[in-house]
This record gives sequence, structure tokens and C-alpha cells, in this order.
Amino acid sequence: MKILVICQYYYPENFQITPICEQLAADGYDVTVLTGLPNYPTGVIPEEYKKGHRDEIVNGVHIIRCKEIERKKSAVYLALNYISYMQFASKRVNMLPNDFDLVFVYQLSPVLMAIPGIKYAKKHSIPLILYCCDLWPESMKMYIIFSL
Repeated sequence: MKILVICQYYYPENFQITPICEQLAADGYDVTVLTGLPNYPTGVIPEEYKKGHRDEIVNGVHIIRCKEIERKKSAVYLALNYISYMQFASKRVNMLPNDFDLVFVYQLSPVLMAIPGIKYAKKHSIPLILYCCDLWPESMKMYIIFSL
């Protein structure tokens, strides 16, 4: 089974989706992750990811990274980061092959990151699993309160 995983955050960022995908790959599934450029929690994309590491295999998982705006340290840049990932990932899914059997969206905040997965699943008439790990806009309200 070929699984397309959509998540804005992935290795080297420390989120539970990485060990989930690595275990699926170890169990024999063909796993491809469409993710952004690592910049959580610092808000800065490391130089090596600005210039490379856009298509790689790590621990059996095929990782495809699309562009996004750095989070930096402000609410405005955080919003731009979310929107840019959604836009660039939505464009990138159009270039992926149509041979995936399932789309798995690991959705943290905001739900916008699910849009590329929804597009792919609808276009290719395949099942989509949305694993929602954060409620938004409640999480954004908390971010704004703590940023003030």
C-alpha cells in the first residue's frame, strides 16, 4: 500500500508523525511525506534546507519538502507560514503521481494544512484519514494571548 502523508512538520522537527511514518515504512508500507521546510520552534529555516534536502529518503520514508515562509517570532509571520505551506503544498500535490492508495493528514494547527491532502484525495478518488491533533482557532487565540 502506498500512503501519502501530508503534514507541515516532519523530521528534523520533533513531532510524533516521524516515528509513525518510520514504523509504517518498517512494516512494509510505501510512505511518502509532503512537508514544509523545518523551522519549528526557532522560526528560522536552516541553511542546508534552504538550498537542498527537498527530496530525500530518511529511515525508509520518502520526504518531499515544499517551500514555505519562515515562522520567525511574530503572529504575522506565523500566519504567513501557515498560508504559504498550504499554498505551496497544494501546488506540489498536483505534481505527485496518481498511484497512492490513501492520504493520511497529520493535522496540527491550523486545519489549512489539510487542504493539500483533501485536494489530492478528491482528485484521485482515494480515502483520506484526517488525524486532528490540535483545535484551531483556539490554539491561535492562546498563541496571541501569550505573545502579547
